[in-house]
Amino acid sequence: MIFSKLIFTSLLLLTPLASFADLSIRVQLSDIFTAQKAATSHTAWESHKNHPNQALIRILSNSPNKQELCFELLRLKVENKILLYNTFKDNFLTLPLPCYTQFLNKTEFYLKTIADKLSSGRRVRTVKLNIPTEIIALDTSGGPRLVYADLPPKTIALTFDDGPSPKTTLKLLDILDRHQVKANFFSTGQNIQRYKKITAEIAKRGHFVGNHSWSHRQMSKMKYSEAKNEIIDTFDLLDQIIENWVPFFRYPYGARSKRVTQFLQSENVPQFFWAIDTLDWKYSDPKYLFKYALKQIKTQGRGIVLFHDIQPQTIAIMPALLDALRQQGFRTVAFTPQ
Repeated sequence: MIFSKLIFTSLLLLTPLASFADLSIRVQLSDIFTAQKAATSHTAWESHKNHPNQALIRILSNSPNKQELCFELLRLKVENKILLYNTFKDNFLTLPLPCYTQFLNKTEFYLKTIADKLSSGRRVRTVKLNIPTEIIALDTSGGPRLVYADLPPKTIALTFDDGPSPKTTLKLLDILDRHQVKANFFSTGQNIQRYKKITAEIAKRGHFVGNHSWSHRQMSKMKYSEAKNEIIDTFDLLDQIIENWVPFFRYPYGARSKRVTQFLQSENVPQFFWAIDTLDWKYSDPKYLFKYALKQIKTQGRGIVLFHDIQPQTIAIMPALLDALRQQGFRTVAFTPQ
C-alpha cells in the first residue's frame, strides 16, 4: 500500500500541470464528439444538449481559466476542430477566447490544404469535362413533391441548405463558377435577413434561392399558423432582395406537416426533398466525407443531392467531388419554375 501511494505521488509530481486541471474540460469536449457520432439524425444532433452551439458556451462559462480551455481546443484532432468551427465563427462575442483567431486560422489552413490534396491529379482534365448545368423549367402546378425529380441516370441536382454564411457560401459560389455548375439553394429567413448581400449574390451568379423556413425549426412540431407565417415571411423577404426568386420550399430536416403541405400545394409551391443525403452535417473529416458523398451519389445514380453550404468540410471537398463526378460521366441540373 505504501509503495502504491509513493508511485501515485510520483506520478502527480511528474504529470504536466494542465493534465489534471483540464481533465473536466477534456471530458466535456469529448462528450460533444461522442454525441455527434451517436446522432442518428440531423434533428437529433441540432437539438442535443452537447451540440457545440450549447456545449461550447456552457464549457466556457464553467471554465475560469481560458488558457486551459485554449490548450485543449488547439490540441484537438482536425476533424473535431472542423466540427466546432461554425460555432466559433458565429459566436465571437460569446466566445471571448485568447485563441479565437488562432483556432480559426489553424482550421481554415487545414481545410484549404485538404481541398488542394483532394483536387490534385484531377485538374488536368477539368477544363475538358466542364459541361454547363442544364436548367430545367419545373411545372409547379399543385406543389409537387420532388425526390428523384424524374432525372435520368447519372444526372443529379445539387442543393445547398441552411445558409447563407459569410465564411462558406461565397467560397462555394466561386467553386461552382469555376466548374460551370448551377444549383438550388434553400436558405433560412433569419440568415437571409443577416446576409442580404450574399443572398443577392447567389442569385446574381445564376443560382436559384428557395425557402427553408425562417428559423429552421421542425415544422411537424409547430403550430400550423406559426409554420405558415415562417414560410410567408421568408418568401416576402426573398421578394425584397431578389428580383427573380423561386417559389420552392424545403422542410427543415425534411419533417413534413400535413396542413403545411396542403397549404403549399394550394399555393403551387413545390416541396424539395432528396434522394441522396451526403450527411455532411455528421462527417466533419473532409477526406471521409469526400469518399462517402461520392459513394452515395454513385450508388443512387440520380436525383436530388443534399448538402449544406454552412459546412466548411462541404466546401473543402466540392472541387474534387465535382471533378470526380464529371470524370465518371455525371451531369448536373438545376430547377427554375416554368
